[in-house]
Amino acid sequence: MQMIETGRTLWTRLAWLMCSLALTVWPCPVEATSSPANANGSIITPVGPASAELHVQVINMTLDTDGRRPVLHVQAQLTLETTDDKGQQQVKLRIAGSPNIAPKSITLTVNKHPVPLQADTSSALATQITLSPGQRVHLELGYDELLPEEPLISISYDLSTAWPTKDGSALARLRLPSNVPREAWVSVDPSPTQFDGQAVEWHFTQAAPDLQVRMEIVSPAVWNKITAPSATRGDLAGALAQIDTLLSLVAVDAPNGPAFTRFYPLALARIDRAMQTAADNPELHLRLARLYALHRQDDGAIPATYAALVAAEAEAAVRLGAPTNKVEPLLRQAYQDLLEANRAAGRWEEAIAYLDKLSKLPGNTPTLGEERQSLQLHLARARLKAGDWIGAERIAHRALGDSSQTVRIDPPPWLQSALARVETWPGRRVITVQMFPAPGRADDAVSQAHKALQSLRSLGVAQVTAAATGESVEFQITIPIQDAGYFIASSRALANALPSEPEWAFLSQLLRPKTFRWDQLNHRLYKSVVYAEDVNLHPANDVWDARASQVEQETQTAISGLSGPVNDLIREMGKVSAAAWRDLGQYVQARYIVHLHPTDGTPRQWLIFPDDTGVHHLSAAAVEFTFGPLRWLRIGGMKQSEGLPLAGKGS
Repeated sequence: MQMIETGRTLWTRLAWLMCSLALTVWPCPVEATSSPANANGSIITPVGPASAELHVQVINMTLDTDGRRPVLHVQAQLTLETTDDKGQQQVKLRIAGSPNIAPKSITLTVNKHPVPLQADTSSALATQITLSPGQRVHLELGYDELLPEEPLISISYDLSTAWPTKDGSALARLRLPSNVPREAWVSVDPSPTQFDGQAVEWHFTQAAPDLQVRMEIVSPAVWNKITAPSATRGDLAGALAQIDTLLSLVAVDAPNGPAFTRFYPLALARIDRAMQTAADNPELHLRLARLYALHRQDDGAIPATYAALVAAEAEAAVRLGAPTNKVEPLLRQAYQDLLEANRAAGRWEEAIAYLDKLSKLPGNTPTLGEERQSLQLHLARARLKAGDWIGAERIAHRALGDSSQTVRIDPPPWLQSALARVETWPGRRVITVQMFPAPGRADDAVSQAHKALQSLRSLGVAQVTAAATGESVEFQITIPIQDAGYFIASSRALANALPSEPEWAFLSQLLRPKTFRWDQLNHRLYKSVVYAEDVNLHPANDVWDARASQVEQETQTAISGLSGPVNDLIREMGKVSAAAWRDLGQYVQARYIVHLHPTDGTPRQWLIFPDDTGVHHLSAAAVEFTFGPLRWLRIGGMKQSEGLPLAGKGS
């Protein structure tokens, strides 16, 4: 074991020295935990119970890259010792290996004597040997394995065997050709215990360690292409060829393998450099899209961040004239993955946008229409949840298509809440109402407010002003008080002039006092004022309850001809609309304020809500003395006033 650790230490020092002195451009190889290639090697295994133990295993591998395909020449040597002392034993051997091994190249010797091999199965050869008690047997297996023509040459050998073993040692040696420099190494696992510049060795104190020795290198042809002098600025064809070579290399083990990790930044840099002088070349954008598309998740999808980059570069390639058949697969993959990512995140508008892009590609399927309706219904529900009923309705009608003409549901009120201040002074009443529209209903509020303003002003019985901001619409109505009869008649005329839409029921009730009294007596020694008014705002609440019931009936009619998700959405929209009408009274209030004389510093106040039942009787009275000495007393704090108890929910 000490030998192994010492070897690893020497190798580590050597690797760091080489990286620091000669490999400043090319990073050192990493120990690979995964590889794109399957295990190479042909293993000798006993058939049936083995009567010999493995003591020594030596694997000599030589990589030959002179031909069209790389070839791995292997010599596997096993030293066995028999364990059966009862006489000679016949042991059947099977040789099973990679289908890339040429059968004619396989040779087996026992104690340096050739042994004939016969076909055992379609993928194995077999033979039989005789073992004597206490005999040491040397098996040597040789063969040639053709490796795939890939940018990355992957070599591995499984040292574990089916032979029993107690002690011993193992050595695996890989000799590389002269045209494979140290910089072309991509990964090696485990770390070699020795490297003499051309051969890599792994030493083990076990005859059959349970592992594979593995190594990945860039093929000489590919290495020559990516290390050739960079293409000149005018040689776009040369730059594209070099980029294509890098793309083929990083695609071998994308997106997390050692080749991808090492060469992806280089491929990105080469494309970026070429774009500095040929930004309008569609092939460069197409290759950049392909490079981004190599980032894949376990399920094969491109992560949303990279999918957006793939889509952007592929779209740029199309705009610049790239052939559709080259770009369409990338766009389809990117749009589909972006659609799924936005669907999973609940970003329904973005999902619909990518579905629309996907549907414009050649060969779109009819199911995209069904998928679009499903996404629209999800979006409508999201808008409904956010309080945008009108937006939800608009989307729902698009989802329903032709059948939307038969679906009719009254929307919620455009009025979301309102604050009113009814302030009465000697000779005038000022009603100020702030109306806050629901989301998406500001235009409705402004339109109806303009209509109401024109109608109220046309009567000529009050001064009316209105103002609209992005958040509210404000009305101010100043009504003169000449006498109670004139005041009541003027107020009711204003109420009748309001639009018929139910949102105006609140202001209408403010303009409809059931009774009104303002009596003022001027005596030589004193002045007296008596105010009384009966107020009932509950009829506004009744109007809204009636509208809620109407919406519920409309909803039942609408869903009678629908089914499935659309049915559920319409029912939910009707429920939201009815609830908004029915609950409106909770978000509307009026504060009545009465100033009994012009200098009244302590006016009486009442707070009234439309959902209050019954009539509220508001009343107050005050006396002010005008005789000289008493006036002085009043100024000193002896002012007399009285009023009846407050009505409503507060003061």
